[in-house]
Amino acid sequence: MVKVIGNIKPEDDYTHPLGPESNFNESVYFNFFDRANNRGGFIRMGNRANEGYAEMTVIIFNSDGSAFFNYKKPEIDNNDGWDAGGAKIEIIKPGEEIMRAIQAAKAMDSRIHLADRDIRITLSRAWRLMGLWTKMKLMVQVVISLGGVDDISEEEIEEMKKQDVLETLLAEIGKTLPEIRRILIDERDQYLAYKIRTAPGEKIVAVVGAGHVPGIQRYWEEPINMDTLEEMPPKSRLTNILKWGFPALIVGLIVMGFFIAGSSAGTHMIKWWILANAVLAGLGATLAFAHPLTILSAVIASPLTSLNPMIAAGWVAGLVEVFLGKPKVKDFETLSEDITSVKGFWKNKITRILLVVVFTNIGSSLGTLVAIPLMVKVLS
Repeated sequence: MVKVIGNIKPEDDYTHPLGPESNFNESVYFNFFDRANNRGGFIRMGNRANEGYAEMTVIIFNSDGSAFFNYKKPEIDNNDGWDAGGAKIEIIKPGEEIMRAIQAAKAMDSRIHLADRDIRITLSRAWRLMGLWTKMKLMVQVVISLGGVDDISEEEIEEMKKQDVLETLLAEIGKTLPEIRRILIDERDQYLAYKIRTAPGEKIVAVVGAGHVPGIQRYWEEPINMDTLEEMPPKSRLTNILKWGFPALIVGLIVMGFFIAGSSAGTHMIKWWILANAVLAGLGATLAFAHPLTILSAVIASPLTSLNPMIAAGWVAGLVEVFLGKPKVKDFETLSEDITSVKGFWKNKITRILLVVVFTNIGSSLGTLVAIPLMVKVLS
């Protein structure tokens, strides 16, 4: 296994400014292999702009032992990219193919038809249709995955190479979290298939993620009920009972304290409620490296929002953090890279806002759990 040490950035894969050296040379090298046809090879491209040429080498080894070979030294005068001798290497960021499709459509004055389902419907269906056990498994797997990347063995990597990586990943999701697979993948495959085949126009060019292609093909000829796919499932009755019942229990405890144990006991119960919620919510915001004013807002809001099921302390803290440190264009550009590491989550302003919301809410919830036994102790 190779471990990357240092601040490696996406732009490090790009070409660098042309230096003054007469023999300046910058090159890239890629291996590839097609297991289905038992064929592999490599491509190398090197830029020697100060010498006026590039080196382009392609070798393909066939299953019968023969090989295709191509070598050229085309003329170049710059080091702006990997494009010489009929070969071109492009570095595409995740999601960039969608943006390029939109740009190409605008350039050709073609109509753009958005085919995917509203993300709010997808996430709401995923969360509300999942059972409690599935939600717990999802949370556990997310936590485990934060530190599990470096633990993948060479044998596991070789096993993954035996079939398409995307198919392997989707199949694994289907085994461990079938509800997630059905809503995030299968339902969207159906939705995309319907939207594409009913799109207006005579010539349709569909640009979708590679993982959705097999599913779209599978559902292409099947009848699809769009009303079902766009339906927002109702919240569970238990959720509504807990949402309003828990605050009512807290208020009831405090009222009992005043009537049964006297005003002093009731005052102490309020004190413990405020302290436990405020301190732990503020600690949560602090762990997310929130702005000091954001931490203060979490401390003030938590004792109140914990009694109001319509708003959470994390939402208040998150909004304050947005106003105090709005994300910049750079944060959006590096988002796909930053979410691959724990450090990146804290560095990027977008994900840090998410951490502020999550950690403040966790702190506020823990504060509630800590406050209840303290209040009961005062009451007894």
